[in-house]
Amino acid sequence: MYFKYLPNVSLAERPIKFPWSEQQYITAKNIFRKFTISNTAFDTAVYFKKYTIKDSDRPDLVSQQLYGDSGLDWIVLLCNNIINPYFDWPMPTPVLQDYIDKKYDQPYAIKYYLTNEVKNSAGDVVLPKDQIVDEGFYKAPYYIEFDDINDKFPAEAVEDQTWVDEDGNHFRYKGSRQSGDGQGGAGTQTAGWEKLVRDSFRYRDPDGSIVTLSGNSIVRQVTYHQYETEKNDAKRTIYILKDRYLMQFVDEMKKQLPYKKSSDYVSGYLKRSAV
Repeated sequence: MYFKYLPNVSLAERPIKFPWSEQQYITAKNIFRKFTISNTAFDTAVYFKKYTIKDSDRPDLVSQQLYGDSGLDWIVLLCNNIINPYFDWPMPTPVLQDYIDKKYDQPYAIKYYLTNEVKNSAGDVVLPKDQIVDEGFYKAPYYIEFDDINDKFPAEAVEDQTWVDEDGNHFRYKGSRQSGDGQGGAGTQTAGWEKLVRDSFRYRDPDGSIVTLSGNSIVRQVTYHQYETEKNDAKRTIYILKDRYLMQFVDEMKKQLPYKKSSDYVSGYLKRSAV
């Protein structure tokens, strides 16, 4: 039904028979002619309502359910700027799972890390939500074994004793270190110093206190599986034109789609393009 509203375009082609000087044309629907909806239209609940797409939904089924006519599926798509339903419409869960399994060898590996929103006691945001950070931010604070000590280190130390050298490097003493990377890797237990590699997230609160937060308390891991699932779920919320505005919508489209007069203008629904 949508295509019947589109104007035509006649495109010149090179003639395949005499006389060579004559132009020959092929007429087709101008699929590049689009009816655009103002972005401000979505700021009001007057014309549209939100709809959450279920696994069993298709554009024609949604149209049938809401408008009583599956042939109006193009309005559902157009109102949401969905050009290709195969890519822009959310996949059913089984299809999504199959897609993820085929795309990734390790779908539950970490793709990236996202921050949670952190506010101070006054309600001001000190760490915005959904900022991508590196693995070091997530692990903070973390230490690595440090055995290159000199006589400036404390001669005797106790568990969790800290020390800062003249270059500002921070160290702590552990009576039991896991040899390797200092993060629980396989190896023997040893006593000694560890060097701070990444410090915790800190901010000064309005009351003057310093608030310290470990990375894993303010950052979440996002796997490839979770990333694809969230991206697919983001497509599930669409805008549906309220049925009482259908005819007004179609009338407005009929006004916008016809051609304006120009050098290749033939009529409101036909223009001719020469070679």
